[in-house]
Amino acid sequence: MDAAEVEFLAEKELVTIIPNFMPLWLAINLNQRQKCRLLPPEWMDVEKMEQIQDQERKEETFTPVPSPHYMEITKLLLNHASDNISKADTIRTLIKDLRDTRMAKLRVSADNFVWQQEAHINTSRAFLTQALKHMYKLRTNLQPAESTQSQEFYPEACDVQTLAVCWCPSSRPNRHSALEAQRWKDRCATLVEAVSLLLISVRTQPHCKFNFQRM
Repeated sequence: MDAAEVEFLAEKELVTIIPNFMPLWLAINLNQRQKCRLLPPEWMDVEKMEQIQDQERKEETFTPVPSPHYMEITKLLLNHASDNISKADTIRTLIKDLRDTRMAKLRVSADNFVWQQEAHINTSRAFLTQALKHMYKLRTNLQPAESTQSQEFYPEACDVQTLAVCWCPSSRPNRHSALEAQRWKDRCATLVEAVSLLLISVRTQPHCKFNFQRM
């Protein structure tokens, strides 16, 4: 056996490595098996989160968030790797406060949008109703009847019946039909999502012109 063959056999020895980064799902899996130590993101710090929360409260419009998926990332890390996060309970509270502040802004924006002139509402009625229809079809076909969404960061949707009737006055449910009531609830939820996406697009792209007639 020559030196190359001995070296080849030596490569089968097990060693310990410390990877620099990997997908979150893999990091959580390895952390649960005690194969790695998961480090929280830089923004998941009490001092930084307090600064982000203060800035969000001072501004009337939406401010940039530390990550597009900051709520989901926080939920996963706190549920599966809370031992690796300093002051996890405080971080959880700050994330909830930040989400509540942004949701309050979203509700105010939606209310202001609904109470605009009828001519303004009519320009986007076709787009929003079609978006609601397609989103309802996707949700009906792809998601189970009962939502499994976590209530920790996603509480029950707010009351949007006034908003829904404004766009779809003929879609009120039959009070004697539980199925229609569930469909009505889904339509309200998807309508809020459609309006939210529209408002966020308008705020983030103020110079972008939306052609609702073609959409």
